[in-house]
Amino acid sequence: MIVDNSRLFRDAMEWYRANYAHVPKWDGIGPLKDKRVIVYCEQGFGDCIHMARYFHTLQQQGCHVTLHCPQELETLLAQHVPGVDRTIAKHQHINPQEFDCHLPSFDLPFVLPVSPNGQCINFRETHPDIAGDKPRLGIAWEGSPHHPNNHKRCCPLKYFLPLQQSWSLYMLQPSVQDTDLLDGAEDMELLGVELNDFRDTARLINSMDAVISVDTAVLHLAGALGKRAIGLLAHDCDPRWLAGQTWYESVFLLRQKEEYDWDGVFTELSQVIR
Repeated sequence: MIVDNSRLFRDAMEWYRANYAHVPKWDGIGPLKDKRVIVYCEQGFGDCIHMARYFHTLQQQGCHVTLHCPQELETLLAQHVPGVDRTIAKHQHINPQEFDCHLPSFDLPFVLPVSPNGQCINFRETHPDIAGDKPRLGIAWEGSPHHPNNHKRCCPLKYFLPLQQSWSLYMLQPSVQDTDLLDGAEDMELLGVELNDFRDTARLINSMDAVISVDTAVLHLAGALGKRAIGLLAHDCDPRWLAGQTWYESVFLLRQKEEYDWDGVFTELSQVIR
């Protein structure tokens, strides 16, 4: 199933440009001491988590930092990421002119020093109901259908089947979007808990011994928490992963040699995970 919802991202940025048009955009040069700065968190959930490493560096400029972020991330970012003074969920009314300046989240790497440490979410709670004799492995095989490249980055669930011989497998995504990806995995024993927001997801990730995920918010969150994880990347993956920088010290990446070659990726995975 191929769903192209890239228009949703375009509409979001059109809304941002219209609503922030009369608020100065910080250029990375002007002094920020005692200024009220609002950061507009762009794109998907994983993108917001990826940029979270810069919030503390921004606050060190002497400013008050407010995040305009998705509701699902609001609690986690507000309470467990250094450098955040306040959050406003995107569905809430906001008057950008109450702030001295703004900038979109993807501008942060260009106006602030690069932070090499991806473990930027200080959250150590675990889920009280997780137990078992086998080591626990959290998995995510699909991302949001709103992503324009989702059909390439998603992986059929059946590839994870051999892992259940040695691991208890836990589902780290809140729901199943594409039922076609379940073909061949009908008899799989997959555990899970109710996930209402990303604080719940973080609690479950902290309860795992390791995480394996395709390129989605779960992979970014595992890295930001410092959890040992393996990222499974499509051949045509987000170029940020190929930038030559280790975004997350705890994450090891496996990338397709050719498009849709999940067989090759899981052959490598069987050697790495051993």
